[in-house]
Amino acid sequence: MRWSTSYTILLAAMMASGCNRGAVSPQAVPSPSETRKDGLAPPVLLEVGGKPVVSGYPFLGDIDGDGLNDLLMGGDPNGRLLVYRNVGTAAAPRMSEPQWFDEWVQKGRVPRGCSAGYFYPQLMDFDGDGRPDLLSGSHCCDSFGFHVFRRADNSWSPRTHHTVASESKYTGVFVHRSFVTAADWNGDRIPDLLWRSGGNLGIGVALGPLTGHEPLELEHEVEFTPRPTTVDEGVHDFSVADWDRDGKPDLLVRLRLDGGKGGIYWYRNLGGPGLKQLAPGKLLLGEDVLVGPMRSTRSTYGFCVGDWDGDGWSDLIVTRQDLIPPGPEGSWQGSVWLYSRE
Repeated sequence: MRWSTSYTILLAAMMASGCNRGAVSPQAVPSPSETRKDGLAPPVLLEVGGKPVVSGYPFLGDIDGDGLNDLLMGGDPNGRLLVYRNVGTAAAPRMSEPQWFDEWVQKGRVPRGCSAGYFYPQLMDFDGDGRPDLLSGSHCCDSFGFHVFRRADNSWSPRTHHTVASESKYTGVFVHRSFVTAADWNGDRIPDLLWRSGGNLGIGVALGPLTGHEPLELEHEVEFTPRPTTVDEGVHDFSVADWDRDGKPDLLVRLRLDGGKGGIYWYRNLGGPGLKQLAPGKLLLGEDVLVGPMRSTRSTYGFCVGDWDGDGWSDLIVTRQDLIPPGPEGSWQGSVWLYSRE
């Protein structure tokens, strides 16, 4: 995989993409004459070469600095990351055959623990240098850890391991894998760490700068409603993007609520430039999840937000599991779906 040395191209792509990043830059605000796209089109199965994209934890962003959004897929139990490079255009993306990230980057995997070590890719500016770094949560035996691959001059630095304080105010009790991203929570233009907080009931915040001191203290929390309140509910993953193109970053969260029902909620930014004032969540995409003895035949286990077709509006990419055939003899089969804006 060839890495571009042009920071100008790389940063321009990140500014325009609508994907997660450390300091989210807004999409261009639509003109009064432009048709708004407030809904979601019927989903389209993502394929490459006539074969479905390998299911996993998706992220859409420019990993190779050519100005085009690529598709990243975590989810391999050995902590590997698949990269589908966009060899088409911004308006008409065409993904290449996948390549393993660790074939070009030293220590390019997330390590396994006592169980699978999944890669949860997030292209974000972690260290505040204006260049997107690659972040991932950690495995369930490393509940207070996460991993960072920093963007170097024309390559990626080897993986480094980082931690949050186990006794921070919003750390709580961890029993599962960590999930992290970075965004400007308090509006000071410095990336902050957003962390799936204890018991998976919220999103903790460690204020930036995020380098030069560890463990990071989760002393703040993102305020949003609806949100999980019981052990039967939970936050799965989340994204920061300007969903409505009003010039301010919004929060999107995949939740489990109401005794097993949940989905992807959009929390519109009412204040800005940070994420301190959010409107009540609007359900964008509902989902069924596994609850007690009642086995669902479909569930969602990953999503990302990004501009798939270059029209300036953020789209949803969702990984779905289907029980085929339904019933005790069935097995879960994953697939990746694009929900474009309309």
